[in-house]
Amino acid sequence: QDASPAPAVASVALHQAQGTVGNASQGSNLEGLRLSMVTAMQAFQDEASRRIVALEKEVADRDAVLNLYRMGNHTQALAAHNCLMKVQPTSAIEHQHSGPFDLNSLSHPASSPAQMAEARRFCEVMHKQGWAIVNVSETHASKLSSIYDPARQLFKLPQETKDQVLCEFTGHGYHKVSDSQEEFVAKKWYSADFKWPTTPVGFMGKLVESYHTLEGVALKCLDALALGLQVDVDKLRQLLDSACDEATLESASPTTLRVSACLHARTSRDSPSTSAALLVVTPKSTLPAFCLKDWSSCAFVNVESALQPHQLVVYAGDSLARLTNNFYPAVLQCVASAAETTSEAIQDGQDAHQVSSAPTPATSKRKNKKKNNNSKTTRLDSSFSLCARMDAILDTMNLGSPVVGELPQFMKVPVPVTKVAAQQSSWPWRDSEYYRCNKFS
Repeated sequence: QDASPAPAVASVALHQAQGTVGNASQGSNLEGLRLSMVTAMQAFQDEASRRIVALEKEVADRDAVLNLYRMGNHTQALAAHNCLMKVQPTSAIEHQHSGPFDLNSLSHPASSPAQMAEARRFCEVMHKQGWAIVNVSETHASKLSSIYDPARQLFKLPQETKDQVLCEFTGHGYHKVSDSQEEFVAKKWYSADFKWPTTPVGFMGKLVESYHTLEGVALKCLDALALGLQVDVDKLRQLLDSACDEATLESASPTTLRVSACLHARTSRDSPSTSAALLVVTPKSTLPAFCLKDWSSCAFVNVESALQPHQLVVYAGDSLARLTNNFYPAVLQCVASAAETTSEAIQDGQDAHQVSSAPTPATSKRKNKKKNNNSKTTRLDSSFSLCARMDAILDTMNLGSPVVGELPQFMKVPVPVTKVAAQQSSWPWRDSEYYRCNKFS
């Protein structure tokens, strides 16, 4: 199917042959026609032979890759497959197509032509694939990573103590999601009678600091995305909270910083999903297993495996996709298991570069069964979801962006943000292969 020089050679020979036919009708030697046809046939035969040899070699190389996986040599197999497919390593893919982008350039794009170009490139990447990597200062990175130790201490407290740390009205506080997962949900607004945990010391300060740091990053990225839409930043900012009190708490934005602890074995084959938020900002966790789905290959990539401590992943949610007529598409994400990424996936017929490069445990699942409560097997992560307030209306017509394309009829009707989750399956772009085909699952 690929273009090759042989057909071109053959076509030239045929063209010459046709010219010879014309001459033959005028009494020219028919031997020239025969020679031209022989040349053309030989060119086609040579090209066919070349392709057969190349195909046989590719089959043999693929068998070699599969054998390496079956023997447990995952690292060698992945390298061999990448060489075979001319695939760049994950880190190169991420840094070439997704950034990293400097947060200062996104904050003040008008300061210089270089910063404006950086902000526009960020918008272009978010438009094409819905996610990007952003660099923050070492100070910000230190603040974000400092939440994990006190969170680990909090999750080790007796269950009855943790259960008391919850604002029932807003959901702010501790949640036990399952026997293998628990989390602390921090919201900007919560009831005045909420009592922060006194143990561990400093937990509240670290959490609030992380919240404000990630909120600042999310807002700067949102403002930069307005540049790509060619609209004023207020068009997006007006969806967010300006102030809140006890009387308006019910309509407050569900913007959330979520700090989770989860047994890594449990995270295997999480169901891929999108976020209902406008934007999500995710720092590096304690165990790299966070995957986003790549638009070009429709495969999940472990974006966290190459993430540096001072880098964050920013990705779009359903609210932003609906508001912009999918100009900024919502991204599918999941958490992969280190034990199940490579060997099982390739046996299912998937390409090696389509699965996460998370580290493989040194011991088998059976040997680790007694150690599942050990902190070394627990993955702590955090994510910040920037959400529109509960009474916000997503109005694409009012947004007035000249770049979102011609709007279908349903996009001309404003939709309450609370209806986004219920309506997402009816959006036409949700029928694309990206959302239907999950190669990782």
